[in-house]
Amino acid sequence: MMNFFENLVAFRYLLTDHPRRPVLVGSLILLAVGMLLVTMTTGVSYFAGLAMAATGAFGSFLGLLLLFFNVYTSISIFGVFLGSAVLLVVLSVMGGLEDAQERQILGFSPHIIIRQRHYGDFKSRPEILEKIRSVANDFEKNASIYTFLDTEVLVKSTRYDAASGMILRGVDPVEDQGLEHQILEGTLSNITHPERVGWLDVTLAGASVYGDAPPVAPALCMSQDQGVVLGTSTLGSGVDVISPKGQLTPTGLMPRLKRFRVGCLFKTNDFRFDRVFAITSLREVQSFTGTSDTISGWFLKLKNRRDIEPAAAALRRVLPGDLVVDTWRTRNRALFNAMKLERIVMFLVLAVIILVAAFSITANLVMVVLDKKSEIAILKALGATDTMIMRTFMKQGIFIGLLGLSAGLATGMAICSYLAVVGLRMPRDVFQFAYLPVRLDWSEIVAVSAAALLLSLLATLYPARQAVKITPVEGLKLDDA
Repeated sequence: MMNFFENLVAFRYLLTDHPRRPVLVGSLILLAVGMLLVTMTTGVSYFAGLAMAATGAFGSFLGLLLLFFNVYTSISIFGVFLGSAVLLVVLSVMGGLEDAQERQILGFSPHIIIRQRHYGDFKSRPEILEKIRSVANDFEKNASIYTFLDTEVLVKSTRYDAASGMILRGVDPVEDQGLEHQILEGTLSNITHPERVGWLDVTLAGASVYGDAPPVAPALCMSQDQGVVLGTSTLGSGVDVISPKGQLTPTGLMPRLKRFRVGCLFKTNDFRFDRVFAITSLREVQSFTGTSDTISGWFLKLKNRRDIEPAAAALRRVLPGDLVVDTWRTRNRALFNAMKLERIVMFLVLAVIILVAAFSITANLVMVVLDKKSEIAILKALGATDTMIMRTFMKQGIFIGLLGLSAGLATGMAICSYLAVVGLRMPRDVFQFAYLPVRLDWSEIVAVSAAALLLSLLATLYPARQAVKITPVEGLKLDDA
């Protein structure tokens, strides 16, 4: 019974006697205009309409609060609502960006790489390959295992005076290595079947490069970005691949040079890969470097990402100490650590909005204490204890926190659901993604809820203690005056 009385008094102190309607009407008009722009325009007007619609929606909620609660209470509830909604949406978008980055890297990057500790090339070791295959098959039958050889080269266009340093990677097998979904033009099978690729400039077919040109020149796959730099963004374009590791000729030590054709173009949207690697077959790289049985290592791709770390740990146990086992996460540790730090910093920064709302709750309740001194005195004269008075004012803060948090979580989850289902269009020439990615994490919902409720509760301690200090005599004297 006493709890019901405390709740009734606490809630009554938050209500208003004079509803304010202009804020609600103006916000609804702004919301309607914004939605009209979003549905009927594109470009700058689309984003302007989106901003107007968001402002109108938030203003409508504030106007709705002003119909039932006093100004100070409405501002406090709106502060908690705004802070929790923005915090949840921002954390979900950042989580979505992290997930999208993971999917992008896992799509083309090797999941596990085995190579020498000092990044040197070495003779092929069939017994090591059998151990790798045995461990991989424990996690996934017919796991994809690739042998590769990397060599630093200078790639020069045969048509233009343009050159770029790259790493020429030879892979066996070439197909099904994860680049299929990133291919823009051509196919990876053109590397193993270069006869399918015709010369863009037919005069190059009979050109001599340290002897007669072969009937069918080998093909390689490079990124679209590199193709634009070299002027070779069309299938069949010729490139001269030059190695700084020379070969001995009758005239002395000369750099190795071989002519390739562009067999396919890819784009991973990862500049670290796009600007560095060109892909061809392992046999061609071994032939080019004059090392028929040399490799740089092996890499694996698994279908289930949860198996990557356990498989890497199993490989470290069975492989000799001169080999290093790296996973995609260890190679991108700096990137994901930075993204994790950004999420923590954004949580702390945006939690300031809730902190400001907590100060608003404190100011609101202090005003209530000053305004209701006589009522507090009467309650004490009727037998209300200090604990009851303190609980009454603390419950006001909890009511404000719960109302703001509930509305904020509902709004945040609705926005995240909209972004996940409908999506927010992003300019592809600026961003890597066509739509803004989002991931709703229940742990983040719990963290936002805990922060909002804790700050709302702490904000009530000072006003509640001030209310407890009021004596019946003091309050009634003030009322008489």
